[in-house]
Amino acid sequence: MIIAIRSGWRELMYRLIIIFIWVFTVALGQSALAAEKTTSEISKYALIMAGEKRFDDALKIIDAQSDSDKNTYELSFTKARILTWSGDYQNARNLFDGLMREYPNNADVLVSLAYMEFFSGNLDIAERYFNRVIMHNPLYLDAHQGLERVVKTRQNAALVQNNSSREIIKCPSGYKLRVNGYCHKET
Repeated sequence: MIIAIRSGWRELMYRLIIIFIWVFTVALGQSALAAEKTTSEISKYALIMAGEKRFDDALKIIDAQSDSDKNTYELSFTKARILTWSGDYQNARNLFDGLMREYPNNADVLVSLAYMEFFSGNLDIAERYFNRVIMHNPLYLDAHQGLERVVKTRQNAALVQNNSSREIIKCPSGYKLRVNGYCHKET
């Protein structure tokens, strides 16, 4: 009888160890999924804030993440886009350059970089990036729309230059007018 109790005890301990290992493995798997989901949620939340023109708050949310999370493709790409929208083209360009080194033919990065160049007034560079995307991804709608914007901006600039009664566009203090007709923060 004592032998039966001892073997029952061993069986119970063996089962408890198996259950512990299984729970621990599942918990690790879920924490990895949670971290991925968290990064995605952080990105979405930051983009919502940026859509509300709360650029500083959006950037603070991304910057508050751990270095390993901040350096993921998703958060780096999101931060570069938010910097572009806020008018901080130099920092956006630095992030896009890093993304381009890691993902040289990523159409999303190229289109966002092209728009950043467009908004900063570099129409030739923007056009090259849009054309590069279209060459590799002929159905990429954003690239075609961006290229159309470049063409229309050039046409509008030509009309303004040829128009003798040219209207003067005034930008608010701290902003300057770019070739594309938009007012942007001075850097």
